[in-house]
Amino acid sequence: MLKDEILVVEDELSNRMMIDCCLAAKYKIIHASDIKTALEKLSQFQPKMILLDLYLPDGLGFDLINHLEQDVENRNVPVLLLTLEAKPEIKAKGFALGIYDYIVKPFSTIELLARVEAHLSRSKQINNKESVPLQLGEFNLNDEAKQIHYKKEALPLTPLEFKLLSYFMKNKGKVVSRDELAKSIWMKSYFQSRTIDRHISSVRKKMGDGSGYIETVSQAGYRFNF
Repeated sequence: MLKDEILVVEDELSNRMMIDCCLAAKYKIIHASDIKTALEKLSQFQPKMILLDLYLPDGLGFDLINHLEQDVENRNVPVLLLTLEAKPEIKAKGFALGIYDYIVKPFSTIELLARVEAHLSRSKQINNKESVPLQLGEFNLNDEAKQIHYKKEALPLTPLEFKLLSYFMKNKGKVVSRDELAKSIWMKSYFQSRTIDRHISSVRKKMGDGSGYIETVSQAGYRFNF
């Protein structure tokens, strides 16, 4: 049976060893000692949870959380913040950024395991609800299968095109700017408009007579007008 993968972003060796001793029997632990390495790991796999130290050699754990917001694949991964500080403002900022929970160092292995198990269970329940296929008329989006059907035919989308069309469908009726697409799909703060337009043009061609659902909104972006 495959173990759920947990990314541990922690620069203290003693803490990494303690976490391994606590969790390695039940979970596959992937280590990163800084934000740069963590981002490299996240580009290679999707963990089920992230244990994130607040103070890292190349920045704050909050910086990594901000990166996750722009990562379509990992933005919903539950984050448990590891911190030496129990200040209310630190907790408040973490929760405002979307962390599931925080653990104050030093923590017991019993507490760590209990929190990890509880939050993984909660996350799986939420993801199971979100994986229910989205039906919009004759469009059917299946996230788990990474497929979109139109009139019962699977559209021949590339992985990037699937991300684009599913993003439009999940944000139906909303005007989506090119800047938002750059951040959400390409994880870049800026991306050339003509490149984005070219990819959307390709998606429209593959949608056939359903292409009109992706509407160009002058000077604003695009909208899935369903």
